[in-house]
Amino acid sequence: MILIYKLNFKSLLSKNTIFYNKKLNIIIYLYINNLTIIDPNKKTINIFIKILKDYFNLKDLDQIKDYLKVKINYNSKNKSIKLY
Repeated sequence: MILIYKLNFKSLLSKNTIFYNKKLNIIIYLYINNLTIIDPNKKTINIFIKILKDYFNLKDLDQIKDYLKVKINYNSKNKSIKLY
């Protein structure tokens, strides 16, 4: 948890497992031993993952495909996301 603050992330007041960094424009969600990284720029996510790999052994599962039984469909051409 100290690393989160060292990297200038702040937690949401309403949910202490969600963190954001305004400068990097990244939101992260921690749940047990899982980390979800949200950012409109894939390059920024990859840079952040490289930073985390200096501290942790990570397994990159690529883009999230479902969350809490909600399927997520990405359309990079239209720059849209469909939830169903």
